[in-house]
Amino acid sequence: MKKLNLSLAVIALLSNTQAVSLSYRPPSGSTPWHVENFSENVEIQPNFPHGYEVNDFGADPDIENTQRNIAEAEKELNVVM
Repeated sequence: MKKLNLSLAVIALLSNTQAVSLSYRPPSGSTPWHVENFSENVEIQPNFPHGYEVNDFGADPDIENTQRNIAEAEKELNVVM
């Protein structure tokens, strides 16, 4: 009896299903950067200050540690990663 009830429930769920089309693009007009055709070369000029110089404080210590560890592992294993 349980198997029959479960089967009926599955049939009821499957009979009410419908296909849904998914779109990974935002609808037109929903975002300011929406472009229908990406083959066009569209230049957007920002309305905020840009082109300023950014200070260079060198490599991040985590990156330096990672690069050093990779070099040590390559030397120890005699393999280039």
